[in-house]
Amino acid sequence: MQLSMLTSLLSALASVRASDILAYTPQNAPNQTQPGQSGYNQCGAGYSQTSQCQNVYVNTVQDFCLWAPPDPGSTVGDTEQVEVAWCMQSGYGTRLIPDGTITGAHLVVTPDYVQITGVGNLTNINILYGDLGGELDYYGEAGSGYPVGGLVFSSAFGPLEQMLEWTVTSLSSYVALTLIRRT
Repeated sequence: MQLSMLTSLLSALASVRASDILAYTPQNAPNQTQPGQSGYNQCGAGYSQTSQCQNVYVNTVQDFCLWAPPDPGSTVGDTEQVEVAWCMQSGYGTRLIPDGTITGAHLVVTPDYVQITGVGNLTNINILYGDLGGELDYYGEAGSGYPVGGLVFSSAFGPLEQMLEWTVTSLSSYVALTLIRRT
């Protein structure tokens, strides 16, 4: 009997798609979305250089955010679970990327994904000089996404929506953030 129930449960879970998951907006997100989350998702407005907000946004080449370590001199690999949001624009309740940090950025929007790539001095957002980087994604090694509880929003496809699949590669001088659109 237990084997039959387990088989039914696994079969049901296998049919769940990203589009079936309840999507949040910045306004209705709970304070924390995952057990063990170090930061928060109810971020408010404005900005603070000590914010622990873990929501990022990719809207335009002038209006995007990255995750980076909360403390100076950290490697991405050592802080994947606790990264915080750093944004180009104020108004998200995150930390602000200092002027001059991003020296070049490129945005690509297709019907299926949006990607921002950039270069700059990412030591200004606490990534250790020479860091060989790390990868953040919606699954994470522990299955809860890295950073734990991180949410991604974008208006690149129209009205602001939560992006349920994403990946980020960060080094001390280069970053690539890809959001996959699932309908």
